[in-house]
Amino acid sequence: MAFSRGLTTAGTWNGSSTDANAGTYADQGGLVLFLGGNVQYFKTLENRLIDTQGATTSDLRRTIRAGGTRRIYGLDGGNNVASADGTLPTGP
Repeated sequence: MAFSRGLTTAGTWNGSSTDANAGTYADQGGLVLFLGGNVQYFKTLENRLIDTQGATTSDLRRTIRAGGTRRIYGLDGGNNVASADGTLPTGP
């Protein structure tokens, strides 16, 4: 799974133009690439993802089971979804 820069844990994209963690399209949305190979544009993820227990969520971290060596990598660590060192997933 991959996503465009600026995704927040609330499922929105950071629109602050003065923030290094701002979204590629500001707060207008972003792209998500799924494992099946499809890419989709979202204005917001607003409960459009499914967590590891089958419930809806806006937080990408909940879509990956926690534990082991799983990490979410990215360069916009200020949004708390990914980081250069790898953010831990929070899926149950």
